[in-house]
Amino acid sequence: MKQSKPVLHHAPHSRSQMSLCMLEEVGVDYDLRLIDLVKGEQKQSQFHEINSMEKVPVLQHGDATVCETGAILSYLADAYPEAGLAPAPGASRERAEYLRWLFFGGNCIEPAAMELFSPRKEPLNPGQASWGDFPRVLQALREVLSERDYLLGDKFCAADVLVGNQVGFLIRFKSIDPAKEIALAAYAERCESRSAWKRMREHEAKHPNPWA
Repeated sequence: MKQSKPVLHHAPHSRSQMSLCMLEEVGVDYDLRLIDLVKGEQKQSQFHEINSMEKVPVLQHGDATVCETGAILSYLADAYPEAGLAPAPGASRERAEYLRWLFFGGNCIEPAAMELFSPRKEPLNPGQASWGDFPRVLQALREVLSERDYLLGDKFCAADVLVGNQVGFLIRFKSIDPAKEIALAAYAERCESRSAWKRMREHEAKHPNPWA
């Protein structure tokens, strides 16, 4: 029986580019359904039915609907194990480390970065936040990437799609100084030099950036 193609509900130049990059990494045919965030298409009832948070990305694959970037990357890695982008499911040290970094992107890097971009009137006590603070997030990344090419060692994985994209974004927006964070800058460059990454950028370049 022929497997159905994944369908990605995608807004160019948004966080959903990570899921687009992951589809390029697994190397399967897929369909894109573009969502115009500026026009508010994510708030229309048809989209609300598949994601009540009214956010992109959303992946549909057969009768499965997957929301949240980390979940989409994990789903695709397990759905297409031949791509070699995740340790096999099960109780293992490597799988545990993989899951740690996959969740680290959404649970630590993003909220800590948002504290930089939209600071509170009263700074949040790092001990009260599950992500700590931005310096602590950078230190955690620095410690692992000063000794490895990728999060799991010399092998690229789905967690690198997420974290590599976030690190590159923070460098471009001057939240990470590449001259000071040499290991992190080199890591982002390794991730962005991959052919799947380049194809994702080519897709994105076909559409105007509404945030520029």
